[in-house]
Amino acid sequence: MRMPMNKIWAGIACVFVISTAFLHSSNISENEMACLVCNGNSLMGQLKNASTIMWFGAHPDDELYTGGTFGYYTRDLDGHLIIVSLYYNPGYVESNIESAEFLGNATYIRIEEQLGVKLPKCRKWIQLDEIIRELERKGVKDYIKQLILDYKPGIIFGFESTNGFRHSCQHVTMAKLLDEAVKELKKEGYDFFSYYYILNRDPNWFGEENMDPPPVTDIIDLTDEMWNYKLTLFDIYSKFYPDLKNETKINSLEHREYFRRVEIKQISSEKDIFPKGSYVKAKIEGSIPTSLLENDGITGFLLDVSWNKLEPEEGVYNWESLDARINEATSHGKYIFLNIMAGGVNTPNGVINKSETYTFIDTNRYHKSYLE
Repeated sequence: MRMPMNKIWAGIACVFVISTAFLHSSNISENEMACLVCNGNSLMGQLKNASTIMWFGAHPDDELYTGGTFGYYTRDLDGHLIIVSLYYNPGYVESNIESAEFLGNATYIRIEEQLGVKLPKCRKWIQLDEIIRELERKGVKDYIKQLILDYKPGIIFGFESTNGFRHSCQHVTMAKLLDEAVKELKKEGYDFFSYYYILNRDPNWFGEENMDPPPVTDIIDLTDEMWNYKLTLFDIYSKFYPDLKNETKINSLEHREYFRRVEIKQISSEKDIFPKGSYVKAKIEGSIPTSLLENDGITGFLLDVSWNKLEPEEGVYNWESLDARINEATSHGKYIFLNIMAGGVNTPNGVINKSETYTFIDTNRYHKSYLE
């Protein structure tokens, strides 16, 4: 049987990925693993076998980050790409049309436009959980699930759901909604798709401090043709982002794209994700969970206490337990704060921000040994 030319070229590209991955292997950290075999389980292997794939981003331009891979899939493999953006910007529609046409007449869906409602945006990390809940109430997660069921993609791509490619809470908003949609679909028995995060592991994009965390499961080294696909998307959106025409910037970027395959057991719950600088509620009775003590995003803990007076009283709380919580936190480099507003306190659940209008008192003032 004569093999179609697009499959032959896919095999050639696959060999290229293997060879270049070995050539660049010195750049891979010990926590990262390049996918060096193009079998059915690798991303490249799955792209060859998928008739449809879906990309879920926050903004109607986010597909450019993975333009090399998407260009290869749509132009070399003749696959059908569905591009989904959470938000809608009328000024970007013309560029969206141009991008979709270049990517093999991809389907471009803007959720905000389709739902016909104005959707809230995360402006500060402290808003993340609230915005996600509001978007769920407006039906966004259910709409994502329905799109997946309607198009039945072989592969779903989204942002990494703690950092969002460039430490963007709007990217993470969409990533978290997609995480939950995927998790629910898998639990409901739908198993026709694989799920991948696209990753930023190139410090020249937005700085090393804004890179996504490892691990990496798949690296696609871009051929000259694939790199030109990416540059075409840069050109399409450069009217909004002049840096995409900056030769110095472009020449500094790696000619590779990074991915992480995600299994359902690896998807964190919303409550497990804390932006850097978070203060989290804890109880005096019972140890603070190790997962919270070791979470790099958490700076300190607010002990959920209140008194009828501004000064603590013996017999009201177990001071040995308070000592234990303080020792747990400080041994992990965390702070503990007490809110001692007279007449009690009603603080929000989950993550709170030290800059909010609450009174925080360093508990070292009330440490048992200090009182004695």
